[in-house]
Amino acid sequence: MIHHPRILSVANQKGGVGKTATSVNLAYLAAESGLRTLLIDLDSQGASSFYFRVRPSKKNWGKRFFKTYEQLLKQIKASDFDRLDIIPAHESFRHFDALLSDKDKRQLRLKRVLKGLKKEYDLIILDCPPTLSY
Repeated sequence: MIHHPRILSVANQKGGVGKTATSVNLAYLAAESGLRTLLIDLDSQGASSFYFRVRPSKKNWGKRFFKTYEQLLKQIKASDFDRLDIIPAHESFRHFDALLSDKDKRQLRLKRVLKGLKKEYDLIILDCPPTLSY
């Protein structure tokens, strides 16, 4: 049986509408219900990371987000909760739209890099910044 994780993107073009609160609570509830969950904090302010007391790498790795699955794996941090891991925000995510570059291939690039996580997680939640175009 091939395992396909669910990928949930919490996004809105406006700030202050509860994207982070929604992402954090969904991630916690999913992990508590038994799902192996990964929360990816794409907002450079790092509020999701802060909620779970997870600090980002000091190295500027944002440009390598889409390069290799191995680069992404190096950024995964365990939370204090079973079955809940986090890729913390990094200041280099301020221009995440630019990292996605080509408008027509945005979803494909993101899907490709997340595909490698299908064996490790049942649910992947993306806490998106308010400026992320979707």
